[in-house]
Amino acid sequence: MKTKSYFRWMIFVLIFVTLFASCTLPSNRPEEPLQPDATEPLPSEESTEVPTTQLTATATKSEQATLEQATESPVIPATGPSCTVRQDLNVRSGPGTAYDPPVDALLTNSEVVPIAYNPVGYPGGGWVQVENAAGRKLGWVSAGSDYVSCNIDLTTLPSVNVVPPPSATPPPSATPPPSAVPPQAPNRPSAQTSNPRGDCDLGNQYDCQVVYSEGVPVQFIVLKDGQIISEGVEFVEFEVRYNGATIYSHTEETSAYCMFGGDGPCSSWVLEDNVYKWGSGGAVVQAGEYPVRIQARFSIGVSDLRWNAIVTVSP
Repeated sequence: MKTKSYFRWMIFVLIFVTLFASCTLPSNRPEEPLQPDATEPLPSEESTEVPTTQLTATATKSEQATLEQATESPVIPATGPSCTVRQDLNVRSGPGTAYDPPVDALLTNSEVVPIAYNPVGYPGGGWVQVENAAGRKLGWVSAGSDYVSCNIDLTTLPSVNVVPPPSATPPPSATPPPSAVPPQAPNRPSAQTSNPRGDCDLGNQYDCQVVYSEGVPVQFIVLKDGQIISEGVEFVEFEVRYNGATIYSHTEETSAYCMFGGDGPCSSWVLEDNVYKWGSGGAVVQAGEYPVRIQARFSIGVSDLRWNAIVTVSP
């Protein structure tokens, strides 16, 4: 009985030792590493995604901050020299109407930027170089206050050296050779009249006087009771004859009643083609005697006033 118990106890010890050894001894089979889940990030990596709700909240806060900043500190646009076009204008390549044809046009109320100012253009006047902000084009317009209104004094702008327009430069053929001498005006003839007093001497209510220029009768004056009048005078006729033929005639209705035109002072002989003539395109004034007749005709039933004299012309 005792022997069976001993035997049983030894079997139990062997089983226990065998089980303990199988649990503690290392296995020779290599261990496989754990593979991460395809739907989860690797443990060593940090996800950079931000939840949509977080992005929306961030954007809303940013827009609100920008709006508050714009409300508290409004952005003021920069200002500078500018001009407003007051009427439709031609834009030219240079300062002056001699730069023809125009290169552009500006409508009324157009805004331009002044760049430069030239006080004297071609042929004259002040001109301002402007830049059309819409088209970014440079050009010149008249600087007169009727044409542009500017927020600066244009004379403070710099001037620009420009090439004169072709029309302002005479062609070579128009330049006289150095040896050419311009013709001198001829000596003016002298004249005397046979009626130096120059009046009609009618001895009645109406009378006349003649005004001379260097011996030539140039003006007829109508008098009434010694006062110069024109009321009631219809016209005054002038006639010059030479060698029995009329070489000059003129009818004057203006109150100055000038023989050769004009309205005080009256004109005299005209210098044309380098010679003196009895009126433009008329006969040449040459030495001799010229009967002159002047007659005033009235529209009020008054007899005509007549004046006659001989004008002697000397070279």
